[in-house]
Amino acid sequence: MTQPAGTNCDFGKILREAREKVGMDLRQISDLTRIQIRYIEALEGERWEDVPRGVIGRGFVRLIAREIGADADMLLEKYRECRDEPPLEHMAPSDMESEFRVGVGERRFNLFGFMIDRQLLKFLAAAVGVILAIIILLWIWSPWSSSEPAQSSEAAAKVVTEGEHSLELLAVKATSVALRLGEEDQIIVELSPSEKRSFKVDEAELTMKEVEALRIFWDGEALKAPDSTTVNFPADLESLKP
Repeated sequence: MTQPAGTNCDFGKILREAREKVGMDLRQISDLTRIQIRYIEALEGERWEDVPRGVIGRGFVRLIAREIGADADMLLEKYRECRDEPPLEHMAPSDMESEFRVGVGERRFNLFGFMIDRQLLKFLAAAVGVILAIIILLWIWSPWSSSEPAQSSEAAAKVVTEGEHSLELLAVKATSVALRLGEEDQIIVELSPSEKRSFKVDEAELTMKEVEALRIFWDGEALKAPDSTTVNFPADLESLKP
């Protein structure tokens, strides 16, 4: 069934031939434009009662024309004649802008004045989400984010420890270490270049950011640089002796 104004209309024939000329079927056009197949079929069959009027219908035509490489202005003029709509030049600027948004809005998104493909936007959002998730997981697993409250460097300087052994830390350059003394809470020790800190301990776990930034002494004896950033005393002592 067609509208009376479309009696002598050849819009549907021209649209179908232009689509077939580029070898695209209805499903391909629908996937590219996100326009339902029933609307594309209605346009090609000139079943105007099944096609929305106004900027939505014209947006369909403009978007399909763009994907098949057809003359959008010519098709829109044919469409207007078939539907007995006012000439395009009589449309208000706001209507033209709305039509453009309908035409591209199915696939693109206006971001700070740039039209970004929605699929690309989804991919970028997913990539950012994955990166953030990795950063969060790395932070959770890091010794610097222990679930137990870590004392600040200022608090660490005030810690009075007791033990049979002397653990001394000498900073070659500015650095920080995480230190756990026995069963006590972990403390973060900030060290300036050439700064030395001493602790009396029985057991200790030392986690360094940079192995080469620190020299370690146990009971006054200088130890070798460890192979790992985490060292346990006295368990790893033998492997660190020169």
